[in-house]
Amino acid sequence: MRGAVTRSFLLAFLTALSVAAPVSAQEPIPPTRMPNGATTPAEGSRTEGPGWVCLIDNGVSLAAGETAWIDYVGLHWAAWRVIGPNGRTVVREGNSWAVPDAPGQAVPDRRGRRIVRYGAPGAIRYLIYGVVEAAGPEPRPSVWVEGPALTGTAADHAFLDRIEPRPRSVPCKRRVIYGFFFDEPRR
Repeated sequence: MRGAVTRSFLLAFLTALSVAAPVSAQEPIPPTRMPNGATTPAEGSRTEGPGWVCLIDNGVSLAAGETAWIDYVGLHWAAWRVIGPNGRTVVREGNSWAVPDAPGQAVPDRRGRRIVRYGAPGAIRYLIYGVVEAAGPEPRPSVWVEGPALTGTAADHAFLDRIEPRPRSVPCKRRVIYGFFFDEPRR
């Protein structure tokens, strides 16, 4: 069936993504999640900073001492799990995010991006608006950033500043493509 994504294809795709690397003995790394509850070992996607890990429309600049693993890959979104000295942060990019009903708080951004903070300490999430290639030129909800490393302080702003829309001018150590694979060539 043209455009269909099967569990075995996703497993093969993730396995081919990279060569397995050893994982730190300090903390077991959860597997990469996929649609319908499927998982695959995340060790093969281990990427050490410094350097860029990318999704379709955004990238994250890893600092020295940070490591990223693919957290999730599916049809409508994918995510990197970034672990560093301050803890774990998950950066999720998607093409169909809904805006929460609860009011958020606008966060200043030196690049002029629209960023909204939701939640309370211990459960802070940020929603970054941006252009989603598959959805047209208007900024829309594009990236969720969440995790226990976020505290609502200036450290959050420093991390958010390392999320770059369309980082095609920099080489990505790894790029995760999600969606309907081989449906049509990307232009």
